[in-house]
Amino acid sequence: MSAFTQLTKATSVSLLRQPRAMGFGLVFPLLFVLLFFFMNTVMGGDDPNIALTEDTPEEVTAALEEDGQTLMAPPGEAADGRPSVDEGDAMDVLVDAPSGLSGPISLESVQPAATTDTVVDALTEAGADPDRVTATTPDGEPPFDALRFGLPGVLVLSFGSLALFGTAVPVIQLRSQGTLRLLGTTPLSRLTFLLAQAPVRFAMAALQFLVLAALAYALGFFDPVKLPTLLMSALLTLVLMSSLGFVLAARLRNTEIATQIGGWILPVVLMVSGLLVPPNFLPEVLDDVNRFLPFAPLGDMLRADLVGLAPDHSWWASAGIVAAWAVGLILVAAKLFVWDQEKR
Repeated sequence: MSAFTQLTKATSVSLLRQPRAMGFGLVFPLLFVLLFFFMNTVMGGDDPNIALTEDTPEEVTAALEEDGQTLMAPPGEAADGRPSVDEGDAMDVLVDAPSGLSGPISLESVQPAATTDTVVDALTEAGADPDRVTATTPDGEPPFDALRFGLPGVLVLSFGSLALFGTAVPVIQLRSQGTLRLLGTTPLSRLTFLLAQAPVRFAMAALQFLVLAALAYALGFFDPVKLPTLLMSALLTLVLMSSLGFVLAARLRNTEIATQIGGWILPVVLMVSGLLVPPNFLPEVLDDVNRFLPFAPLGDMLRADLVGLAPDHSWWASAGIVAAWAVGLILVAAKLFVWDQEKR
């Protein structure tokens, strides 16, 4: 049995026995999924004010009224207790259904997706074809959905937690225990040691990926046609986050520092980089900082591939930036890696 095979087997058993790595790598990111579900529920609590175009057939009006939706009085007509643009009430959703329930229906909404979905549900329950009901913002984008936006960030957080708790922490422990020093006295090369960490971590990352991709598909976010580019995006994400974990493992002495980075610094970084929080919710000064980091293009790729949101840049441009960062971090990790804690 080769040294690589033996080391791969040993590191696999060691990782699977690490409750912290399993917990933070598999469970912790799912808490963010629940958070985004909760946010959608909270944001979808209010009934929207719905306006109809002039040529809307009566069957559409009746369907919305029977569902208990709040219809606005048409311009120029008496409000009769209804919200009205003439009286200064805000319009939340504009419904355009010139062909009635049997034809295409477009919704223009300034509300989050959770609120707009109540209107969509009312129309489809009345007989409209769900595939022919589309909702967009005035800018032509899908209404904001916290889970749809945040799911790619959860994938990055999953891979990052695996890299820190499943890679950096165990390697630091091996060094502090003197195990790496003993390995350093053997013909084992640094590259062989680093590569032997990959198989079990790749398997765990594949599990994380399958869970989140299945969730995105079940929610109607993921188009299977994009599977090839999604796999490449996910692989680049894994390589980037793993290389970051190896950079930290290369020199850190204390596992608590790596734990703090993975436990709260990494989520905060992903928030301020626009992966877990929309960039338009963040201070403009962060835009200048994020231009020099790989997380913004990483989020751009994954949002396009995993949840079908329009990217800000081309896939190849974003992939090139992420790949360059990943290669650079790998080279830094190989250069800085030391076997013995005393050799600093």
